[in-house]
Amino acid sequence: MKRLTIVIYIVCVVLVLDALAWVTWHTVNLERRERDATRSATSANELALALWPLDEQANTIIRREASRPYFQFSAFYPAGRPYSEMWRPVGPEDRVVASPLFTEAAEFVKLHFEVAGGVVTSPQVPARERWVEIAQTLWDLIRERESLLYELEPLVADLSPPPSDWMPREGISQSFQQDYDIRAQSAERSRLVETVEPRVEVGAMVPFWVENPSDGTPELILVRRVSINKEERLQGVWLDWPTLEQSLLASIVELFPLAVLRPVTTDAPPDAAMLASIPAMLVPGDRPIASSPMLSPARRSLLVTWAAVIAAIGAIGIVLRASMSLSERRGRFVSAVTHELRTPMTTFCLYSQMLADGMVRDESTRDEYLQTLKRESERLAEIVENVLAYARLTQKS
Repeated sequence: MKRLTIVIYIVCVVLVLDALAWVTWHTVNLERRERDATRSATSANELALALWPLDEQANTIIRREASRPYFQFSAFYPAGRPYSEMWRPVGPEDRVVASPLFTEAAEFVKLHFEVAGGVVTSPQVPARERWVEIAQTLWDLIRERESLLYELEPLVADLSPPPSDWMPREGISQSFQQDYDIRAQSAERSRLVETVEPRVEVGAMVPFWVENPSDGTPELILVRRVSINKEERLQGVWLDWPTLEQSLLASIVELFPLAVLRPVTTDAPPDAAMLASIPAMLVPGDRPIASSPMLSPARRSLLVTWAAVIAAIGAIGIVLRASMSLSERRGRFVSAVTHELRTPMTTFCLYSQMLADGMVRDESTRDEYLQTLKRESERLAEIVENVLAYARLTQKS
């Protein structure tokens, strides 16, 4: 019986602890998933907040360059002519003025250039002769990317803005897609195709990357097609990407102090960190993760539950042990009382039977038997009195 009780107690303890461990495991996992989801949502919101100023600043530059008239890409041009006639050669009667690109240095721009008939010219040649050779090198790279440039032809033919989303959009969540689409619409407005009279058609400024052969670093350029009297030429802007990147990242240094902008030169599907204005991806970098409290409300509840269950198991074990010990003591007591009663009762029965049957005829022997019976009866009375006293003490306790 004792062994069975112990086995039942152990089985119950194992079942209770196993159930509590299962609840603890699921609760901790649920808390971890909720914490990760909250952290992911916070990071996503911060990423969206960071992309807006980046796209806004980049769109400002693109709008500025896209709004430049086509004739400003010449170092000098005649003043006073109609807009659509500025492409004609300068005559003796024309008053010539210098291009603003010749007299002013645009921020974040290394060079403005124009490619006509395979020849690269720049309105900034007098001021920046050292960039001419580099511009020629860029033209060689542009020719290598001829397939990319040919993608602009239908945009010019239809006189419609080029798609600002130049890569597939599969694989991006709906919320990121909506955010990207809004920023992409802003980028489209920065690169709107400008249409003048049929003799002059100006396409959209499209950003893309070329590799600098001197050091292999990517260079960001803006290029648009210009059709003048059905003669096509390219007008472009070579941006100072390191300086521009530093300026862009400075606007989000509070959100992402270790962020970098990674050029996207492949056709891989972009993710939510893709800028809508230029083909670049924001890499937030490592950020210190806010440590979660060691004792969250759920964990405090689990800790209290574990303490209560362990205390209950211990208390039940103590009570069970005391009960079993009491049962053992009662058993020993009953056995001792039974043993104490058996001897006098045996003597009492034997002597009384002998006296009743007249087997003791000697008076002295009979008196001895009677004295023995008296002693045993007193002994029985004392034992019974002790048992009753023990019973009274047990009831009081």
